[in-house]
Amino acid sequence: MSACTPEPKDEKKTVSFTGAVTSVTVNSAILTAYANLPADVTGDVIMGVVYSTSSSPDFQNGRILTSKELDENNMYQIEVTDLTPNTKYYYKSFLSYNDQTYYGEVKEFTTVQVLASVSTLEAWDVTETKARLGGIVSVFNAGDVKREAAIYYGTDGSDIEVLKTKGSRIGIDDISEDGMFTVNLNALTPSTKYYFVAVVSVEGVEFAGAIKNFTTQDRPTGISVTGESSDVEESSAKLFGWCNQEGAEGTSVVFGIEYSATDLTTAATSITASEKDAENKYCCQATGLSSNTVYYYRAFTLFNGVRSYGEVKSFTTLDFTATITCYTEDVGETTATVSGSLTVTSKETLRQSVTLYYDTKNGSVENLMSNGQRKSISLNQDGSFSANLSSLKNGTTYYYVAVAYVHDKSFNSTVNSFTTLTRNCPSGAVDLGLSVCWATCNLCESGFVSSPEQYGDYFAWGETSSKLNVPYGWSSYKWGNGSYYSLTKYNTHSSDGTVDNKTTLDSEDDVAHVKLGGSWRMPTDAEWTELQNNCTWTWTSNYNGTGVAGRIVTSNVEGYKDKSIFLPAAGYRHDTSLSRSGSDGDYWSSSLLTDYPDLAWFVDFSSAYVRRDGSYRYNGFSVRPVSE
Repeated sequence: MSACTPEPKDEKKTVSFTGAVTSVTVNSAILTAYANLPADVTGDVIMGVVYSTSSSPDFQNGRILTSKELDENNMYQIEVTDLTPNTKYYYKSFLSYNDQTYYGEVKEFTTVQVLASVSTLEAWDVTETKARLGGIVSVFNAGDVKREAAIYYGTDGSDIEVLKTKGSRIGIDDISEDGMFTVNLNALTPSTKYYFVAVVSVEGVEFAGAIKNFTTQDRPTGISVTGESSDVEESSAKLFGWCNQEGAEGTSVVFGIEYSATDLTTAATSITASEKDAENKYCCQATGLSSNTVYYYRAFTLFNGVRSYGEVKSFTTLDFTATITCYTEDVGETTATVSGSLTVTSKETLRQSVTLYYDTKNGSVENLMSNGQRKSISLNQDGSFSANLSSLKNGTTYYYVAVAYVHDKSFNSTVNSFTTLTRNCPSGAVDLGLSVCWATCNLCESGFVSSPEQYGDYFAWGETSSKLNVPYGWSSYKWGNGSYYSLTKYNTHSSDGTVDNKTTLDSEDDVAHVKLGGSWRMPTDAEWTELQNNCTWTWTSNYNGTGVAGRIVTSNVEGYKDKSIFLPAAGYRHDTSLSRSGSDGDYWSSSLLTDYPDLAWFVDFSSAYVRRDGSYRYNGFSVRPVSE
């Protein structure tokens, strides 16, 4: 049995062994299991897992998923999807052969709870029969998940349930990157108060904004009626009118809008409309206007030689200025904070938003907006803002610009720059552009080995000395008290010994820190995962002509692609034997496997694979230190 395979608690009876759950999200998880197949198996073998919200999952109340592949350690993994957030699930493995079915123990996990907020926007572009509604959704912890938006509306808004049962619903598929969604309502009743609410379902969990309302405009009466203005800008506006042609069928009719900044009777500009909608409403676009100016306008209709007018109304063109400034603070190796403020001078309340664009290439505002990374920024009530940038490259200059969008007009700050701090890796370490510096050699009793291809010594998890002529097992493990169910430290389950809920090695039990001091320590499970996800792991059977096999780990991070480390396939020690040296590499993390506290996370590789796995803490694995 390899170092990464949990041994069944009762090998004579255990045929199917339920393993750990990993990668739990709001709607999915990966379940592991082990099959202990006797040598006399004949016929078809079916293996898999059954899971359910029932505490006793079985083939009647649960969902069954099967697997056809076992790895070399008799382990198989099954990904379950379409789960419900914040829900406890129970699962167990099964193995069927020779007309018998064997089950593993029942285990459980709880999917992640979705955290989100929804804001209902105020209605806009409201007319006698139309309105535009929308909302904004922010999802805080669920990543790329399924979001379904809807607007419920009706004339009874006493509560959300009433709106949902008595009102109408419009589903919205298009949700923008910043979470905004909108919908146009038509065929509304004039002079009517409507209530509405924005609702978003995130992986089946529903979040709602506040109930808001609007009242449609009165239906105009008369031959020529002046409507409202809309989309008023600095030099243009849309002006509406209403023409009743009843009784004038077959007669040439001219209708439109007159407007002026002085006197409509002597200096008016006329715009003729070419068509009306089904409700006899028409729109004229006034252009070439002066900013910050009051204009008067009225609808007119001419037929049978008679000119009729609607009432005189007015609008004021916009006159606003905006300035935006930004600067950096708290610049670290991989993080920085960009702060600033937006100042808008206007008599109107205008829509405002800010987006930050940044890149490592110096360029114009246009280039940064086209090619740089972008981050939407929330504005405070006083116009100030702050954005935290992460996953930056250390020792790198970034250029950035803040762009404000005010009433569909853009304003930008100057292009500024900042340089992240340079990481000073200690002697014996290399900077791969990741969150920590990685040592170039393995650990041994006296510190580092003298060259990368040397195996180094083997250490049990949480022990600070290697073992000579002493078996690596529960009987000699420092924190085991002789067995896996008598743990004295680093334990999360009462059935496995003394519970202290420690899940990461203390510095005094971290062999890398004890041997090397300073900021040296063992890497966490997350740091091994970062190394795996951001580097290319190339197998070699003859590293630098030394005849040593292992993996050359080369950074994929821009600016660090010439940096690498070598991890020799040093194998592992179990009992008093050294196993799989030259073919496998087994390297400890400092992270406990919390669902099975007798195991800890490690990285396992060969010429065929690189993977994250859990192993009994007493096994002797290699240690590759890291430094902050």
